[in-house]
Amino acid sequence: MANSYLTGKNILLRHLEVADAASLFKYLDNDAVWKWLRHAQPATENQMISLIQEILQEVSDGYREAFAIFSKSENEVIGTTSFFGNQVSPLTIEIGGTFISQSFWRTGINREAKLLLMEEAFETREFKQVIFKTDSLNSRSIQAIIDLGATYEFTRFNHMQRPDGSWRDSNYYSIAKQDWDNVKNFLIKSTNQS
Repeated sequence: MANSYLTGKNILLRHLEVADAASLFKYLDNDAVWKWLRHAQPATENQMISLIQEILQEVSDGYREAFAIFSKSENEVIGTTSFFGNQVSPLTIEIGGTFISQSFWRTGINREAKLLLMEEAFETREFKQVIFKTDSLNSRSIQAIIDLGATYEFTRFNHMQRPDGSWRDSNYYSIAKQDWDNVKNFLIKSTNQS
């Protein structure tokens, strides 16, 4: 990251740390947050520490770059999101692995986090495409991705196993560099109205 953090109107993004466990456990202690995630809901703060350590191992392995979503109004970390590498093309990056406190759903926080990450991806790191993926049954996430201006690409069937043992199909969406200026202008206007 060119800066040690990315700053928006309501949030800042900085690299995730184990010290964020207490705040994340507090803000993410809700079944609805975990329903569609690939991780089981931590039942204790120690389990949240273990989950963060697992994520940070993926960071060390070069698989992802994880960010804490720090709320300026709460003065605490209320979620996390990530960049993921893409094996298809070095010019493509994925944004995902997002967990945000349910009390901040539909407030513009997720959209602002995605705006900050896409600015970093397209303008600083010069990627040509940003991709998003979600469970094909997660209608809330699908709508949020479409509302970012992303275009449906394809569905990968039996892509990942859910914590309950069932298999998930993943829908893939993308935003291309040539569409970024229009998407950015729309997202800036919509986040300023939040």
